[in-house]
Amino acid sequence: MWGVEPFFIEISHANSDKAISLFVKHARLAGFIRETATYIVIIGHHSNLTGTTNQVQIMDPQAFERMQAMLRGL
Repeated sequence: MWGVEPFFIEISHANSDKAISLFVKHARLAGFIRETATYIVIIGHHSNLTGTTNQVQIMDPQAFERMQAMLRGL
């Protein structure tokens, strides 16, 4: 069974890594995600402009580990 659960954060960031990490942090705190499952995260900026692109990232347990390692290195 699968479904779509929208979760929005209204904050801009300089890069997509920071935006995804903030999303994961807030989604975990809200109880929407577990690091043992797989999710599709879509981030982007609301715009009515043609040609703008959202980023789609698969967040599986290995991606969560890589993200935490990257954030520790910052």
